[in-house]
Amino acid sequence: MTHGGDVGYELQTRLLVDAANGLPIAPLSQTLTDRAGCRSTLTEGLSESLTHMDALTADIARVESLATGKKLVHLIDREGDSIGHMRTLSSQGICWLIRGKEGHRAEWGGDTRKIGEIADDLPFIANGQVGWKGKKANMEIGETSVIITRTAKAKRKDKTPDVFASRNNRPVWGAVVTSSDLFNKAIDGFTTIIASGTGFLNIGSYVHIGGYTFLSAGAGIIIKDFCGLSQGVKIYSKSDDYSGKKLTNPTISEEYTGVIKGTVTLEKHVIIGSGTVVLPNITLKEGVSFGAQSLVTKDLNEWGMYFGCPAKKLEIEKAFVE
Repeated sequence: MTHGGDVGYELQTRLLVDAANGLPIAPLSQTLTDRAGCRSTLTEGLSESLTHMDALTADIARVESLATGKKLVHLIDREGDSIGHMRTLSSQGICWLIRGKEGHRAEWGGDTRKIGEIADDLPFIANGQVGWKGKKANMEIGETSVIITRTAKAKRKDKTPDVFASRNNRPVWGAVVTSSDLFNKAIDGFTTIIASGTGFLNIGSYVHIGGYTFLSAGAGIIIKDFCGLSQGVKIYSKSDDYSGKKLTNPTISEEYTGVIKGTVTLEKHVIIGSGTVVLPNITLKEGVSFGAQSLVTKDLNEWGMYFGCPAKKLEIEKAFVE
């Protein structure tokens, strides 16, 4: 459901209205979500339950694929001010309209101001009458362009329901976090996940990520079943070139940097000790384990135990379960 304490069901309805007069033309679709899953007139059968905004953006994409023959503008009536989702829609060329919160800030006229303050300074033009609370009211329209620069932050209700975080968790979600099932995984407090652009984090089943872990997933991180990351582990799918031949840090234009990047994959049963650092473009084979404070710089063979900076194999026989 939309909120952690919700019971019952949530019904989303998409209604096609006339742009000229606002009158309804026809219903386009309906989606019913409950604890069992999601049923939609746009898809067959029962699908996985999604959060309010995830379900909304998915159905907007489906509606866009319908042969309406018109340019659609999506008016989102409830809880639509999710910057991450709106940026996703905008990147696909989809037009949308939401009710912005007065306290949120945007760049306007060279200054950063609250939305409510910007609205107060706009010139409004009368545009006829509308019905409001059983009475007729004058409708006025003001139009301007603003730039929204704030970072997209996932609220607890907007996270995928299969990731459980402790009460004090303060993660940074920059892209989609996917998972293979709804349960059996935990992300402890103060974990940071950054996955800008096309980045992603894919988490399998029975996975534990310890507190204060840092996951830089800009080029992708895949964590398969039964993996464990102890406190303070750092995994980088992107890294600057420290040879001195290039400039470094993300404030520099890419043409002057030499970012090293590649997906980091943890196969099943990988264990990473506290404070260990894993560099980009590495695959950790099944059953590999690392002692605390290790530095992982290359692919390593399955079922080995490693330790050190850089990590080297320990000559210890490792037992495993068939």
